[in-house]
Amino acid sequence: MHVLIVTSLSARKIVEKEIEKIKESIGLNTIIDVLALPISVIALAPKEFIKHHLLKHDLKKYDYIILPGTIKYDLKDLSEELGIKIVKSPSRIELLKTMFLIGLEKFSPSISGDKIIEQNIEQIYATANKYFMEKTEWLRINNKNLVPLKPPPIVLGLLYDHVWGEEFLEQYIRVFKPDIIYLTESSTEKTFEKLVKLGYSGRLAVPPNLLDTQLLKHVSIIYGIRIDEISNYLKYNKILHVQAQTINNKLLSQLKNYRDKIIIDPILPTLSSQKILDKLNEYKSIIDYAKAGWITNISYSIDADTHSLYPFLLELLIEAGVSLLIIHEFEEKLVWSLQEIVEARKLLTISRYLGTNPRDIGIDLLYLKSKTYVYPEYEKPDKIVFATRDPAYQIDPMGIFKIRVNHKEHVIEVLYIGRKGKILIKGRSCEEIRDTILRLGLVSLMNHAFYLGGEICRAYEALRISKNYEQEKPLLPQRWNTKNNQGKVYSENLGNP
Repeated sequence: MHVLIVTSLSARKIVEKEIEKIKESIGLNTIIDVLALPISVIALAPKEFIKHHLLKHDLKKYDYIILPGTIKYDLKDLSEELGIKIVKSPSRIELLKTMFLIGLEKFSPSISGDKIIEQNIEQIYATANKYFMEKTEWLRINNKNLVPLKPPPIVLGLLYDHVWGEEFLEQYIRVFKPDIIYLTESSTEKTFEKLVKLGYSGRLAVPPNLLDTQLLKHVSIIYGIRIDEISNYLKYNKILHVQAQTINNKLLSQLKNYRDKIIIDPILPTLSSQKILDKLNEYKSIIDYAKAGWITNISYSIDADTHSLYPFLLELLIEAGVSLLIIHEFEEKLVWSLQEIVEARKLLTISRYLGTNPRDIGIDLLYLKSKTYVYPEYEKPDKIVFATRDPAYQIDPMGIFKIRVNHKEHVIEVLYIGRKGKILIKGRSCEEIRDTILRLGLVSLMNHAFYLGGEICRAYEALRISKNYEQEKPLLPQRWNTKNNQGKVYSENLGNP
């Protein structure tokens, strides 16, 4: 296959560097050429400009021409006119490898490659998950697969207890669909009925005190059982989730007759205990048994962003053979852990299926940092003006605004106090809030409008990354003090302003 990638002069080296990185994975039978057009930003290039430069080259030898997905207009007519299939790439060159993994034939001259990758990632994950589901051995109940003996696949359990309450929890389950729900001792028959309506019949886990309920037929796992209690619960014909403080050969020999009836949970320690590697090795020594771990117990013990922590923990737990991960969002810091672990599971399952590292496959868990920094090339300016702040600040006669983030409802809240009374505006995006403020005529000064725009955007980012927001305070800690170095940087690079 012969492919031509069209880019700008300023981006040529970046594209060529990425091609070198992916050559081995795409195979020797694929030849990639690069055509750099004489323009700074190719997304701004007119269609006729691109056509003019393409026609200068022998296009018949190419099977595909790849143009940037940042181009807004449709390239279908140009593709038909030239007689070669033109496809749009993702906006990030790092996803070039994913394009080839999915197959260029699935990409389009009309739709950005980002959307194609997003659609196909779900298909790749479904294919990968099905492959591992068919390959592994399962704990089964009522002729249904419940928990794999070896990961992948990874099964997720969610404890039906949430810091934001039951109403939120119901919506949460509908959206992110954990595989198994772990009920608490305080769960009622009404809770059972709700979960059965949500499709969790046969996928519920209960503690021993709920075994007398009439809804036991919907239960598949009994948890919170000690090893010396196993024989007391065999009569229920359920999978038994057994906790053990220590694992040794003597203990495993006692359990060998129950191999198809139990899930072993050696209890993961916190990161601060300095014994996590010992415990993971202990997990790994348990062969041919289904194993569970309460993953949020580990993330709770360290003040670090869980977005980046979960992929690492999942990789460790997969290596240790843990196939059932249980999530309990019992405090604010752990909220959205289920969503984050679902994404991490997807990332690691696909990477194992494709035999690649868990990067550049279309799933990006870098929420607070980027893998590479993008610095777009601009035309040379006529002059440089350094921004300064006006010392005098004029209060808007229309009124003031108080801004906060409601993480529970997942909205930005803007309270207006002024000539038109007190109005609370709720919205999920900057655009919704902006348009509502303008529609209601709540601002009269341009500097006030700019101020609101900046604050509302910070509030939106806080909402998006689950961070606290306080009006007029930095969202994230500053890495270094630019204030003391600003003049030096300007004078060294641009001349003293």
